Parts: sequence; C-alpha cells; structure tokens
Amino acid sequence: MRILAATLLLGCGLDPEGGLLSAEAKLIVNDHEDSAEVLGVGVTIAAAPALVLTPATVTLADAVAAQTNLEISAQPPGCLAVETEGNRVTYTIDRCTGPWGRVEVSGVAVATFSPGSETGAFVVDASSDGLTINGVSAAYAATAEIRVASGARTVDWQGAFSGSTADGRPVDHEADVRLVLFDDGAASLEGQSSTKVGIRSLEVDIPELMRRGPPGTCAEGTVILERKLGSLTVTLTFDGTNEYVAKTSRGGRGTFELPCTPAGAE
Repeated sequence: MRILAATLLLGCGLDPEGGLLSAEAKLIVNDHEDSAEVLGVGVTIAAAPALVLTPATVTLADAVAAQTNLEISAQPPGCLAVETEGNRVTYTIDRCTGPWGRVEVSGVAVATFSPGSETGAFVVDASSDGLTINGVSAAYAATAEIRVASGARTVDWQGAFSGSTADGRPVDHEADVRLVLFDDGAASLEGQSSTKVGIRSLEVDIPELMRRGPPGTCAEGTVILERKLGSLTVTLTFDGTNEYVAKTSRGGRGTFELPCTPAGAE
C-alpha cells in the first residue's frame, strides 16, 4: 500500500561501488538503503489515515467514517478492506503493492482514534497483526497525531517497526518523525530513526527532506547517517535533481544517480 510520501525514505539509489567513499562509509549507506523499505512501509500504513481527512473532518465520527475511502486509492483495486466499529478501524490488506509494485504488503492493521490536542486534530494508535512485506514477517506499533489544515495534513508520529532486508537480515526501527502531505502532491519529512540491521546499529537524522511534486519527484534536503559507537558520519545531500552527493566526516565524497524526475520537468 505504497500510497504516501513516505517513499521519501526509500531507495536512494546508491551505487555501492561508485564514488570515493571508504568501505566503511559504503556499508553505512548500504545499511540505510537496505533497511529503509521496512520503515517506509511502516510510515505508509501508520500515516495512511491522514490521506482521507480534510478541513471539513471535524468530529471523531467523521474521521473514522472517512477511512473507508482508503479502499478507493489502494492498489491494485480491491486489495484493501476497511471496517469501522465505534472509534476502531480495521484495515485488511491483501497483497497491496501501490502504484509502482515495488513491494507486496499483506496483513491486518488496527487503528484506534481519539481526540487530538486541538480542534481538527486526531490521535491514532495503530498496530499490525500478521503483517508481511514481500512474504516476510514484519510488525509495527505507532502513535500519530494528525492535524488537518487548508492545503496540508501534518502527521507527527512515534513508532517501532521490524522486518527484514531483501537478503534476510533482521531490521528494527524506532522512529520519531513529522510527515507533511500537501494537497498538490508535495511532501516533507523530518525526524530521527534509530535502526538496527543484523548486528549493526545506525542513527538516521533527517533535518528536512522535501519533495516538491508527486511521488517520483526528486527530493531536496539532507539525511545524516551515523554508526552507533563510531566516529564516522555520512551526509547525503539532495538538490532536487536526479543526482545526490554523499560526503563523510573524514573527507570522502561521491556523486550518485537517483531514479526520479526533477521538479517541474515534463
């Protein structure tokens, strides 16, 4: 169900053999690349309730009732069934892939809605049951506060996600992020994630990452990667083109291509 701006996190497209980065720096970025898909799917599912809320969604009952509209946007058609009971929503996912078909997600997500800290805000406590990503077991539990205003939806959430990399290594994330979804398709992401890939740990800091267009548009911003208990950091700088620069705290540097479309390009 890859229907969110959470794809900002995914698939930076690093060529692990390219550039002038050390083997250690490449390993750090590769761990980020390999683990990002698990977190991205978790963000997508956890933040999905915000997609169908509008400034006209005032009451808790309105927010819950609107969740059935997610069935329309899920890809392929018919892969998502939504049931509501009181303030509880159950999302049954059956091989949803999203518009690009990069991952296949199945399982059940349950969300409980409650009033937020201000008018028009809602708190969503969500968790998964029997979740799989490309047939491999995964799990998440997250709490999000969703605020809806004219032109944008803001999702502040904290959560834990687990899964596996494509080559079978276990992945665990603890994340605290803010995701802003704009009505024109643009999105921004900021926050931190503490990640463990196999036996290695990694800290990810996103001061701000901005996508100034629909999914597939090249991002702008910075992602900082740091190995726990180590002194090496790698900074990824995105400038809105289909290239980005990786620089290390020890002077290494590499420029790499991205599978994206620059903002404004036809």
